[in-house]
Amino acid sequence: MGSGEQLVARLQGICGAEHVLTHPDALATYRSDGLAHYRQMPLAAVLPETAEQVQRVVTTCFEAEVPWVARGSGTGLSGGALPIAEGVLIVLARLRRIISIAAAAGGTAPPSARASEDDSRPPSTAAFASTPTPAGSSRTAALSLSQG
Repeated sequence: MGSGEQLVARLQGICGAEHVLTHPDALATYRSDGLAHYRQMPLAAVLPETAEQVQRVVTTCFEAEVPWVARGSGTGLSGGALPIAEGVLIVLARLRRIISIAAAAGGTAPPSARASEDDSRPPSTAAFASTPTPAGSSRTAALSLSQG
């Protein structure tokens, strides 16, 4: 088994085989961000669901000396989420759970948290500042609470 295959097997052990994409057809979506002019096919796209999985994927890539790039929903227009050939693209779109909300300080949410999908919403005094996505849903950029 080659080093790329060994790395993929380790990543599958972390996130599950269904969340480690390696087939060219499955990777086509991930070869660029919103700026489709620049494209690069990664070795694999990994879709972790938890912060612990992200940490383990990054550690695994570091130990294997394989470059990695993090990507949110792929809507950026700067080419910042462009994969590296023979590298790993860490797709953060499955990190959607709001982590904490504190009335005085706002809240914490992972990159792809959507206010419309969250089932742990705070009381109606919460205001979600979000950014639109092409699909028409909102991606939570920050959380702030009013004392009203």
